[in-house]
Amino acid sequence: MEPPLPPDPEFAIYSFCKTLRPSDTSIHGGLSVLKRRADECFPPLDMSMQPPKQELVAKDLHGNEWRFEHIFRGQPRRHLVARGWGNFVSSKRPVAGDAFVFLRSSATIVGYEDADPVRWMDSKWRFLKVRWDESMPRPLPERVSPWELEHFD
Repeated sequence: MEPPLPPDPEFAIYSFCKTLRPSDTSIHGGLSVLKRRADECFPPLDMSMQPPKQELVAKDLHGNEWRFEHIFRGQPRRHLVARGWGNFVSSKRPVAGDAFVFLRSSATIVGYEDADPVRWMDSKWRFLKVRWDESMPRPLPERVSPWELEHFD
């Protein structure tokens, strides 16, 4: 008898949610991101560049594409979503206390839905509907619970 096949590898969903502060909602600033979150959710930076930076392309719930500059700068050095952030803020008009969700794996949040449409219809507690890239080796969940996202302020 042959040994059993190893289980399929688990595919982690790298994501986090940031509660926006007043400084994050300024058209003249940027969005500060903790190092650990940037390392998990953004492509690696080329640290030989001065300053290290790259372009990030993101899509919102309506399919609009946003281009941001991810840069590692300042004293102390920190990760910022800079150029392009002001355009996003001008258009979306977020306010302090709003949540900004990052998902890695070029995944797109395409909407949200009730956790249980029969028992909790129109509840504030909803799941994010996610469309994953076609290149994923196996299907991932179509719904992601916001409670499973790592959250930071």
